[in-house]
Amino acid sequence: MSTLTNALPAITENECIRCYLERANEKSSCDGTLRAVDHYRGELAPKEIGLTQAIKSFGIFCDCEYRMNTSKLKNDAQHNPDGSLICHGAQDGSLSVCSNWVDHV
Repeated sequence: MSTLTNALPAITENECIRCYLERANEKSSCDGTLRAVDHYRGELAPKEIGLTQAIKSFGIFCDCEYRMNTSKLKNDAQHNPDGSLICHGAQDGSLSVCSNWVDHV
């Protein structure tokens, strides 16, 4: 495993990709790649081998662009006392977002 992947936070049980990307963004800055997306896919949805190419076909080439262009946080999203999001979960092997998010791709 590379140093960059090691710098990413662990994915919590049933955490959706968007909640994970929010946490990953808090821990490390964007490096111009889809490394957090690829890490999530590799850990929780390894059968989704075409994900990176599909994302790039939308003109999204890094984790920040993915965060800004795929879904929007709902106004009523729930947060923990420390301000972090309460993820409502995704099924293992799924790249769907939890109910905190509204898709706009």
